[in-house]
Amino acid sequence: MRVVLLLIFLSCTLPGQEPVFQWQFSQKQFKGGMISPSKGNLQLSSTKADFSQGKPTAILTGTEALKVVGGEGKYPQKAISVAAWVKADKTPKWAGITTLIQDNGKYKRGFFLGSRFNKFSFSVAGVKRQSLHYMTCKTPFSTGFWYYVVGSYDGAYQRLYIDGKLDSTYKSNGGDISYPEVQLPTVGAFKDDDETHPFHGKINELSVYDTALSEEFIQKEFEKRKNEFPGIEGTLNNDGQWPTYLGNNERQAASPTELPFPLKQAWSYKARHKPAPAWPLPAKMDYWRENAPKARVIFDRAYHLVGQGNLLYFGSSADHKIYCLDNRTGKEVWSYFTEGPVRLAPSVYEGKVYTGSDDGYVYCNDAATGKLIWKQRLAKEDVRLPGNERMISQWPVRTGVIIEDKIAHFCAGLFPSQGVFRGGADVESGKILANLKLWYSAQGYMQSNSGQIEFSQGRHPAKKFLVTLKRNFKSLSQEMLLLPKEYSYAFIKAGNVHIGGGDGKIIAIDGTKNKVLWRAEVTGRVYSLAVINGRLYASTDEGFIYCFTGKAGAAKAITNNITKKLPYTSKSDQERTEKITRFLLNKRPQLHRGYALVTDLTVKEIYSLCKYSDYQVIAIENDAAKID
Repeated sequence: MRVVLLLIFLSCTLPGQEPVFQWQFSQKQFKGGMISPSKGNLQLSSTKADFSQGKPTAILTGTEALKVVGGEGKYPQKAISVAAWVKADKTPKWAGITTLIQDNGKYKRGFFLGSRFNKFSFSVAGVKRQSLHYMTCKTPFSTGFWYYVVGSYDGAYQRLYIDGKLDSTYKSNGGDISYPEVQLPTVGAFKDDDETHPFHGKINELSVYDTALSEEFIQKEFEKRKNEFPGIEGTLNNDGQWPTYLGNNERQAASPTELPFPLKQAWSYKARHKPAPAWPLPAKMDYWRENAPKARVIFDRAYHLVGQGNLLYFGSSADHKIYCLDNRTGKEVWSYFTEGPVRLAPSVYEGKVYTGSDDGYVYCNDAATGKLIWKQRLAKEDVRLPGNERMISQWPVRTGVIIEDKIAHFCAGLFPSQGVFRGGADVESGKILANLKLWYSAQGYMQSNSGQIEFSQGRHPAKKFLVTLKRNFKSLSQEMLLLPKEYSYAFIKAGNVHIGGGDGKIIAIDGTKNKVLWRAEVTGRVYSLAVINGRLYASTDEGFIYCFTGKAGAAKAITNNITKKLPYTSKSDQERTEKITRFLLNKRPQLHRGYALVTDLTVKEIYSLCKYSDYQVIAIENDAAKID
């Protein structure tokens, strides 16, 4: 049986935006084992209440649940809001900020404000549905930082607000609030008859209203008191550069740079080959469901740019290279071949570029010259096999590389039955510092989240945590509410401007006035946006990279084409080579498709084989200087 405990409240005759009950936790409120309310007549019972000494003062939770005693009256019936200023120090599976609830099999009553793992949660049971939906916020919280958390219910909708902004909404249509017959309210814990799950951290103030507060009112309350709580406003961990995917390890997709709109196109770069994604687009129609499924594995649909200073970097899934471009001209500075597709953006750190490849290796190259410094793999063996029309490692690196505390973190492998590994390498030497086996797939960009490294599981929407880190700041949530639906492929912020990528178009909208500042047309779907050193960059699934600045001028087009030069010495040499190729292919006409591994053929023979067959040709050349 689960009986979760919360508060007892009185209802006002007329709902208003004044608290029915409120507790402001400080030592002066504590006398004779009781904590007096600042509003209302309900006291909190405590045998060993402990309060913080600094500002803001708060009750230290995690050791005992505070029981509500005294007072009479009814609980809010039509609507309720519960607001708390809290700072969590741990992220257990369950933690209650304040609870009055019973969740026992089919018997579900009351409401809950607390957290589940690293996300705040709110739930209310209504008389119509008699069920509890534990709605969690979209953005995980960071331990060690203050938050203003508000849960509201108006009889139809549950809403959860974080730091004055609406985060999540759930339509329950539950009607009036349904309370349990046994009412054992508590503060600072999720508690029932046989288990207690305390909230580990601090609570400065707890308020209860008998109305569903408006977002405007909640925002005003946050603005009124936010300066009392150091670090409560999210910190942007970005200095105007973009050294890794989405700007930083938290993938905040935001830059402090204020771009001079309207922008002008400075140059466009067309890659030699457009991206070759590992996973195809989803079906256009699903006969069993009304809507076709959405693609989840889209991390390699475009060449995602990273950069610092005047240099840009991206990896190619088509020709297996790491590229460096000059951000002022779009011209290639250097490129480096790996032995497999590079599907995720590199990471730049202290003058070096770190890149994961489908060949199973992580490469460390000099950022200015491209010279290889080291390369390292997690797998004990270098086993290659066909995959996504390429020869790849049995343990490809499809999480990219994330640098934290001078350690390069990455994962290798796709299928747990074949081995998936999580590793860490010293950024200077490449020495493997950790190599652990995982029991789930690892594909997609890793990110630092709430003091841990998190990674996605390919097509599975859930995420896993890998490594615990030291948390130095409170992160920002991504805000996508101001963008039209047709700009859903990519989203970033530059200053207070929201920038979105769509099919053949880009839009910039003022985040305050909701006013369109600028539009641009491009070729392809814009799956990637970045702001680097005062410029906006957009990458599409057609292999185009666009640079936009505030300076007017003629847009330069950079095309990375190969000069077509036939490998034959003469016309007769071409005829002879092609004749031999056709003769050999005709001897096995049923084997003109599939993979062809070539070890000792000349360039002209390989060229002829590609011309007259449908083979996916993989050629091995020991002299790297001959490959380009």
